[in-house]
Amino acid sequence: MDDRNLIIIILGDSTSNSISFAEIITKALPKSKISIATNTSQCIKFAKKHEPDVFLVDISMSKVDSLEISRIMKKELSLQTTPMLFITDLEEAQELRLKAIEAGAEGFIVKPIDDALLITQLKAMAKIKERNILISTQTEKLEALVKHRTSELSQEICERKKLEIELKRSEDTFRTYIKKAPIGIFVVNALGQYIEVNEMACQMMGRTKKEILNLSLIDYIVSDQVEKGLAGFHKLIDKGFLFEEYLVRKKDSEDYWISLFATKIDDNRFLAFCIDISERKFSARNLEQLSENLQVMSEELVKKNEKLLLRLQQTIDTISKIGEMKDAYTAGHQKRVALLSCAIAKEMKLSNEVIYNISIGALIHDIGKVNIPSDILNKPGKVSSLEYQILQSHVEHSYEIVKEIDFPHQVIEMIYQHHERLDGSGYPLKLTAESIITESRILAVADVVEAMMSHRPYRQALGVEAAINEITMHRGIKYDSKVVDACIKLFREREFIFF
Repeated sequence: MDDRNLIIIILGDSTSNSISFAEIITKALPKSKISIATNTSQCIKFAKKHEPDVFLVDISMSKVDSLEISRIMKKELSLQTTPMLFITDLEEAQELRLKAIEAGAEGFIVKPIDDALLITQLKAMAKIKERNILISTQTEKLEALVKHRTSELSQEICERKKLEIELKRSEDTFRTYIKKAPIGIFVVNALGQYIEVNEMACQMMGRTKKEILNLSLIDYIVSDQVEKGLAGFHKLIDKGFLFEEYLVRKKDSEDYWISLFATKIDDNRFLAFCIDISERKFSARNLEQLSENLQVMSEELVKKNEKLLLRLQQTIDTISKIGEMKDAYTAGHQKRVALLSCAIAKEMKLSNEVIYNISIGALIHDIGKVNIPSDILNKPGKVSSLEYQILQSHVEHSYEIVKEIDFPHQVIEMIYQHHERLDGSGYPLKLTAESIITESRILAVADVVEAMMSHRPYRQALGVEAAINEITMHRGIKYDSKVVDACIKLFREREFIFF
């Protein structure tokens, strides 16, 4: 729109003041269309009819009324993009500005009015409306995209939960089958000592489970079979499997033959299946079939688990990419932060589970930036106080997005806390040390270091030394000392670099 052809509504309880403002505007912008309202209902009526470019509100009127009209305007869907320019007295400016900002104000002019400043501000407000309309359109498109992807993610999550239920059912069935299996099943350690047996094994040995767990393999094999038994066990350790027949003895001294199949689970556990071949001539064939079935079940469980992990990783990557689509200047930021966070966690010798949770949280910790206007995210100059408050809100937006997803509790908390500081100076909850989890402390340091080492629209990259100086200066104050020490060690001794 031509900035000389504006639609302006002046709201004030002083008609003479409003007329004076209108004369100033008409003189400078003769093509402008100006309406003067003296109360709330009249202003709303004019606004709905004319769709103004700017509301000019004289704050010297009834303060409650002027602030209430701004709230009402912002509730009107068709008028949410229209900026409000407040005229206020100097002695009242500070208190009313804060209230007006909360109510939706975009600009202020302090009396006495400078004509040129008023016209400049009105033109600026018109540009803000054009920007607001563009942002609103882009936001609607992005919200539609997020809604669509969220729906897809929900479907994927539902499918993943179904697979988890199926996996749990399969595992329970497997355990029940082992316990009630019609063959003897037991587990021994690397010393040949029994560490687990099923019901049938207890019956075959003629002993209680408690008694068996105090025995070793040689206590079960008859004396002239001990050497053969030890040789077979050494073969099991070396080769990882064993198929053999042994003469064994029950507690009541009854001897009988068993066919035994054993396999290596890990370096200290060996799983064995045995059947009484003195009573069952065809037990070998049944055992082979059982072994094959168990192998198939194990492979299916592995495949299902791999599929679940793949889908989870794809979901996390997708969420991360959604955030990067909005903020081009920090594209790759989340991945680099995840890389450094995991490296710090490994340096601190944290468990693989904790490291994995950290990688998930770090990859999506800034997803809430999809709700922040792009012109604020990518602003090349210094942001205003209001813009900084808007930027800070990305933490709560991130939390709202991920809290309904079936992530581990620590992942959701670290996203919500990654801008908190030990001394309570962070946001949004101003938590102190005892309330901030370890994962959040690691993410906070990695986030600051990566940001300082990377280019931003308002500055060049500051480099690794500046980043290290920052976390060193606030070590134990804002940032966890152990985390800071691990991070510095990565760069100083481990020669850590981002990809």
